[in-house]
Amino acid sequence: MNGPSIHPKAVEIELQADNLAAIVRPFDHFHAIIGAGTRPPLMRTTSHRIELRSLDGRPLRAKKAYDFLGHVCDFLGFIKGTRVGYGEVRNAARDGFRSLGFSRADRLDAPKNWYHWAILDNLPALFSGYMAAFQLSEAHRGIGRALAYYKIANLSRADAAETAVIMSAAALETLAAYVLGTKGGWTQSMLRNVSLAEQIRACTRLLKIEGDPTDQSELLRKRLKAKKGQPARDGFSLLTDFRNGVTHSTPFKYDLDSYDAWDASQWLLEVQLLALFNYRGKYQDRRHQRRTYAGNLATMPIALSGPRHR
Repeated sequence: MNGPSIHPKAVEIELQADNLAAIVRPFDHFHAIIGAGTRPPLMRTTSHRIELRSLDGRPLRAKKAYDFLGHVCDFLGFIKGTRVGYGEVRNAARDGFRSLGFSRADRLDAPKNWYHWAILDNLPALFSGYMAAFQLSEAHRGIGRALAYYKIANLSRADAAETAVIMSAAALETLAAYVLGTKGGWTQSMLRNVSLAEQIRACTRLLKIEGDPTDQSELLRKRLKAKKGQPARDGFSLLTDFRNGVTHSTPFKYDLDSYDAWDASQWLLEVQLLALFNYRGKYQDRRHQRRTYAGNLATMPIALSGPRHR
């Protein structure tokens, strides 16, 4: 598989769900790149291998193994911020082999996002929350599509900020409909009768996430200043304004603040997904990344009713 960089020194990490375990190990060449502080290459590069096993020692059924491998790669892609693909599968028990290949989207370099190597020890518990969230059949369409749009938004940001803004908004809309429908009891009629901003805001508050997505951007806060005779707006409305502004033909002026809008949208999506996966630990607030790469960890902006991860 190709990435992500989980830790510059960690040799392996094990992720478990039900009777299955995945041991993720970097190859020596990738470990050397990360350990030296070198930027990963942009091209498709094999970086890690995954060993799958059953916890009870029984043989794995092919379909179950591939389903689990898909979940592991999707989860690692959430850590990486872009897609994680796997290139080949070997079956040691029957000397089997399956070549799958990588796509052009499977570049090794990844953007700065919510993950920092200092929270490595929280990943097994977070993976358990991820797998629990996918127990509902609707999750494959709701959460799965939102994760796919999230990765596309990160991948396309360097080529076109407008595309990144649109894909991030699509992810927020998809996840909002899923969360409001499964956890809030909203019907399709209710979703159709409110604005996208209201849907995203309601989803955020239902997940008990506090704050405004534009809190860390002076450029975006300037846009929120109420004009004479107009009602005050919040960051949820502003993010959907950007989505509509770059999508439709009506005049919409923007400059570098489009990057802040994309960053705020991606931050909101990340904390929504982390909350949905029952994560309450530290994370890296990506909205700080344009000013520092020091890895300053933040506390999840969520109203807590249970214990935190440390």
